[in-house]
Amino acid sequence: MACAPFADDDAERRRLRLVRRLGLMDTPVEERFDVFTRLAARATGMPIALLSLVDERRVWFKSALGLPPGVTEVPRDAGACGLVAAMALEEDAILVPDARQDPRLRDRDLVTGPFGLRFYAGVPVRAPGGEVLATLCVLDRVPHAPDPRVIEALRDIATGVATAFRIHEMADQVLRDPLTGLGSRRLLDEALAAPARPGRALALLDLDRFRQFN
Repeated sequence: MACAPFADDDAERRRLRLVRRLGLMDTPVEERFDVFTRLAARATGMPIALLSLVDERRVWFKSALGLPPGVTEVPRDAGACGLVAAMALEEDAILVPDARQDPRLRDRDLVTGPFGLRFYAGVPVRAPGGEVLATLCVLDRVPHAPDPRVIEALRDIATGVATAFRIHEMADQVLRDPLTGLGSRRLLDEALAAPARPGRALALLDLDRFRQFN
């Protein structure tokens, strides 16, 4: 059984716009999101938990628990992760007790190769309009009997992730001008108060008679 290819329609383009507007792709690790993957692993008893955002090209891990250091993304159209991402965008929940027995996954390199994926369970994290912004999943290298409580736990946690996404968007609206996207005075104050980091720069621009341009 093959998974349908990623849609290229108005709904998918709208979903991608929302993912971009969220502004979390390629951002640093954050404790406020790591807490959800830790909670997912603890609630389900699984060693690997991922909070992933999916754009046109990648499945990118905003938070990853149990993966080797430096693994932050996989191509959207390659391997089991890409296939699972497509499934997650189309379904309300995915539960794969043993990937070796699943015709969609059993021949994939993530299953047959060194990683040895066996168990997968995942749910979407949705925007208020229902669009999928991210997926929350747990994995294991040993199979597990189907247990609906795993999906129930992930759904509860995904609700918390969706709320965290909304709070992030609201905070970003406070910190940035909605017309230009430039930082506000509050963002400047926070940047000045933050500890210095190598490679970080701050630029200030002062315009005389700015009212002429406003």
